[in-house]
Amino acid sequence: MPLMALLLVLPGCADSKIETLKKEIAKYNATCPQSLGSLGRIDSVDYDEDGRLIVFNLTVNEDAFGFFDFDGFEEKARPVLPALLSGDDSKKFVELMTDCGVGLKAKYRGSKSGRKVELEIPASDIKEMNENPLTEEESADMIIKQTIDSNKALCPAEIEEGMTLIDVFDDGSNIVFLCDVDEEIYDMEVLSDNAVEIENEIKSELLGDDMINATGKYLARADRGIIYRYAGKESGLHIDVTLTPDDFR
Repeated sequence: MPLMALLLVLPGCADSKIETLKKEIAKYNATCPQSLGSLGRIDSVDYDEDGRLIVFNLTVNEDAFGFFDFDGFEEKARPVLPALLSGDDSKKFVELMTDCGVGLKAKYRGSKSGRKVELEIPASDIKEMNENPLTEEESADMIIKQTIDSNKALCPAEIEEGMTLIDVFDDGSNIVFLCDVDEEIYDMEVLSDNAVEIENEIKSELLGDDMINATGKYLARADRGIIYRYAGKESGLHIDVTLTPDDFR
């Protein structure tokens, strides 16, 4: 999380430190824009004096987030924020924000549509997260549910010609993305005979995807991996491409 690097330079953040905080924000802003890989970029960071908010301005790559729901983003994102900010990596971040008495605002803009959406976490919410952190189990359950619900809402979704995402579920160890394979286009017997080579190739491509890596890192905290299951209805054959929690750690 980029903001953590910005705040960790501060030993403590009472009101007397706000000026120092603002100077560090200005320094960080001078390094922008910062790439977030295929997900987009951080365009700028500034401090809202009136709202006592650190404000991130971001551009979302709509080619990567073809399903980015601007209308429902805040409603879907807000419930899972405590889980996203409950890991060990975020603990110091939340403590420092609480000490400073500041909140956080992220302003997202679509790279193609120009549509905008904002998500604000007031200082009071940050303080609540700091004083009443989720347990690992609560955080894990929240992350799993959000991942399944947000992706299941896309189904059915054509991944590429002849392959359609039809379901997303938790098998107890992995979040499984079930893809229906059109066997008039793909011969599942041939694919199965070359399963190891195909699995390695697809796995390499998936691990190079920034969005999948971002999701995988959160799921790894819940000790869940990801399986992409390519299944043919007619033949009953399938290929599993498995990304383990260790692949994201």
